[in-house]
Amino acid sequence: MTRFKSPALLILLSAVLAVGACDDEETGPVDIASEVEGTMAVSGTAAAVLNQADLVTVDLGGSSLEFWPYTGRTPTLGDAADPINLVLRGGADPRILRARLMYLDGDRSAFGMPSVFPFNCTWSDAIGGTQSTFATGFGWSGSAVQLQCGTYDPARLHLRFFPFGDWTVANSHFDLLIPGTTDHEVVSWELAEQIAWVDFLRLGGAPGVTGVINESPTYRQILAPVFAGLPADLKGLLLATNSITADGRLVNDGVAQTVTLPDVPLAGGGADIARQNLTVDFDQVIPRPFCSGDGVEFLKVTGPVSLDQQVVYIPNGTFTSHYHAKGHLDVIQINPATGEPTSEPYRALVNQQGRSVLTDQVNMVNDIQLQMEIRTGGRERGQLMLNMSIGPHGAGDVSGSASCKT
Repeated sequence: MTRFKSPALLILLSAVLAVGACDDEETGPVDIASEVEGTMAVSGTAAAVLNQADLVTVDLGGSSLEFWPYTGRTPTLGDAADPINLVLRGGADPRILRARLMYLDGDRSAFGMPSVFPFNCTWSDAIGGTQSTFATGFGWSGSAVQLQCGTYDPARLHLRFFPFGDWTVANSHFDLLIPGTTDHEVVSWELAEQIAWVDFLRLGGAPGVTGVINESPTYRQILAPVFAGLPADLKGLLLATNSITADGRLVNDGVAQTVTLPDVPLAGGGADIARQNLTVDFDQVIPRPFCSGDGVEFLKVTGPVSLDQQVVYIPNGTFTSHYHAKGHLDVIQINPATGEPTSEPYRALVNQQGRSVLTDQVNMVNDIQLQMEIRTGGRERGQLMLNMSIGPHGAGDVSGSASCKT
């Protein structure tokens, strides 16, 4: 597998990255700085976030679903993140799809795909940030089941499922781990959509397509320093597959592939337990995520962040996932022009815990994220927190706060 890390990318990123501030929200224990600023607190339920004009209707198999054609990082701040590009019905329960996709091999040659990454990847459970979307009559649905085709580092297809009765909508995207961070950057919607759609056809699904349901012909743009640092072979692949424009915008045709899947019962047998443990060495110069006063302060942040996930499926149909990311990081303020330190070193704590449950009756996700910085001798302390819950029964709630003490 090609590794896409680039020294040039590291240098270019240093001027623009905040801890976890990537557009793709992708997991990171510290991806909430853009949600809460200063001492402002946000809270509330999902009511009144969306209006009728935000929703679309898709008809499939004699039935229809009205839903929001995007995913969001939080249900009350209205932050559209990724476009829905797959609509599934029939045997579309995410628990079943997880098991069936993970059983597939990476041979997609029957669909004209070569035996090279990402076209020959295989599916496994993904560590990824929690997202949600909305459907009329169901409320909010969280991404309890997430899969990856490839690996967390350096590159993967990332697939999130959002179930609504016998419907499931999904987003598939191709993303890269940004070197020296726990963040991923999306570099394609279209390529990932096509590979995932092919795999649903390999499961016996009947294909179709919606009308235009979300923004086209492009949606979002690759961060400029990430785009500038893409290796030539990867950039060539993305251009050749009509995934990006020449200036780094993400091509999105606005339609979702539909698949009507055959009914398959939930698997029996014993419990299915999957674990993964990763360590990412954070090493970046970033704008101070919060408590930066009137100006922009730049921090050199280094240290390991551990990521652990356990996914359990038991024969009665209960699927649970627990994810934990934690890091004790070394921090020093620097002059970005000279690289010289402008403060004494201090410590930062980042901590994120996510829990998901999916059964025949319940779809529930909860994500708690914390950032804390402590100056030597306790002379200054900053803290940023976000707590998001989706479900049960379509409920959505988010609360957040930031505080600074000198």
